[in-house]
Amino acid sequence: MQLRITPPVEESPMAQPEKNPAAMASVKSCAATDCAHNEDRSCTASQVTVVLEAGRPSCGTYEPSAPSARP
Repeated sequence: MQLRITPPVEESPMAQPEKNPAAMASVKSCAATDCAHNEDRSCTASQVTVVLEAGRPSCGTYEPSAPSARP
């Protein structure tokens, strides 16, 4: 019996977001219902930026929706 040892397969940088800050992810749902990009708890922004606020991740794409005009 012959044993073959192969080096580990290098993972794609996209599989390691901590090593690739530009890695893409998707937003599953959004609780910021007053955001202009929120439609039925789904984000409609073409890109989302995550920022740190007080050491916690937060949405840097958040944009307050314009108040509705009164009839």
